[in-house]
Amino acid sequence: MTLLSIIERVGSRFPNIPPMEIINDTNRLQREFAEETRILVKTEALAGYSQSTVSYSLPAGLCELTGVTVKDSLGNDLGDTIVSYSVDNGAITFYSIDGLAITEMPTDVASVDLSYTYYPTDITEEDDVSEIPEQFQDFLVWGLFDIYGAGMKESKEWTMRKAKVLAQGKVYANKARQFTEHNFTSEVL
Repeated sequence: MTLLSIIERVGSRFPNIPPMEIINDTNRLQREFAEETRILVKTEALAGYSQSTVSYSLPAGLCELTGVTVKDSLGNDLGDTIVSYSVDNGAITFYSIDGLAITEMPTDVASVDLSYTYYPTDITEEDDVSEIPEQFQDFLVWGLFDIYGAGMKESKEWTMRKAKVLAQGKVYANKARQFTEHNFTSEVL
């Protein structure tokens, strides 16, 4: 669903709500949905990895770091036998397996992959589409109806829909993570 279609659907019911307010509330709702369900998942190489660096900024938009995979030059997972790490203030720092400070990564480590959930990019242009999976995008419209005062009956419906959609979103996210982990592992084998 494009941002324009969201603005038109909400605007037809609430013509006094300025489009910019609808846009801001849509972005807030999609962030809340992504945070609550953890539905948006990525696995990617740690940007700028170098053996001489032990501390890195985490990706912008990261919601929750869900995994760190340390690999050798053949792409094999080295597990948690080489380094440990901590996350603080938007950065990941690697340590020895005993938790001691190190000045460079062990030579066995060729790359590091991060798995994480993330917040969707704000939608600002009329033809922008939310990163929230399509089957959950009506959640945004229902939420806007609730915010702008759709009425008591519809507010009760929103509360029930919200609980149901959030539960479905969590199930969807868990299945997507399992599928990604399975396929990710299969590629290594």
